[in-house]
Amino acid sequence: MGKEFKDLIAFVEDNNNKNKVKHKNNKLKIVIFNLAAILLLISGGVGIKVLFDHQKDEQNNLKNQQELQTFQPTKEENSNLENNSTFEQLIKINDDTKGWLKVNNTLIDLPIVQTDNNTFYLNHDFYKKSNSTGWVFADYRNDLTSSANLNDNTIIYGHTYQDKIMLSSLKNALDPDWYNEESNLIIELQLKEEKLKFEIFSIYTISETSDYLKTDMTDEEFQEFISVIKQRSIKNFNKEIKKDAKILTLSTCYIDEDHRLVVHAKLLIE
Repeated sequence: MGKEFKDLIAFVEDNNNKNKVKHKNNKLKIVIFNLAAILLLISGGVGIKVLFDHQKDEQNNLKNQQELQTFQPTKEENSNLENNSTFEQLIKINDDTKGWLKVNNTLIDLPIVQTDNNTFYLNHDFYKKSNSTGWVFADYRNDLTSSANLNDNTIIYGHTYQDKIMLSSLKNALDPDWYNEESNLIIELQLKEEKLKFEIFSIYTISETSDYLKTDMTDEEFQEFISVIKQRSIKNFNKEIKKDAKILTLSTCYIDEDHRLVVHAKLLIE
């Protein structure tokens, strides 16, 4: 067999082997591509479902909030708290009901709840049903039985989603037209047997931190706490905060889950 013929056979065999390897590689690439496409479709489907479910939760909670507006304490009940039928009705629906929160010129006008942790109402509504938009709730460490039993700092949490639900409209407090209106600085917290009023003295946004989430402090810690949160405020409200003051803190997300919008107010003694 001539050398040229042997070289031709070797060339053909080598080329066949290369084609086999190339074919295998192409098949592998096709399999990987198909798997990636399937995973993308699945994840996309899951993402769409999550978005759909969340929108449904928002709509359900808006409906819940509107329904519960009918239980808003009346003027007569506010003046006769020993016979407060509103709270009796709310407690029958949810025995975690602790009060009714109202912030002027926002859509925050709804009952608040409290349980033995700070996680349950992050994803459950007033009816204790699973809901990604949660409900407005008080810190489990707080005592909301009366003004006499308030902690140094009473903290109320709530999500921000649509403008119409939970603490979403608290962002109104960042508008100068809002916070320069004196009447807007009064927050009402109706407890079962007592109506409390708080006056806002600090409003700010901040990266996520827990330093303002203290409920009980020594006198020294309290003074430092007040100094820090007043310095953060977008406006100096020139409000005196005495060492025995009782503070109300509203905390919600701002822009994203890594930032917070915080409002602090002091209890007004009438």
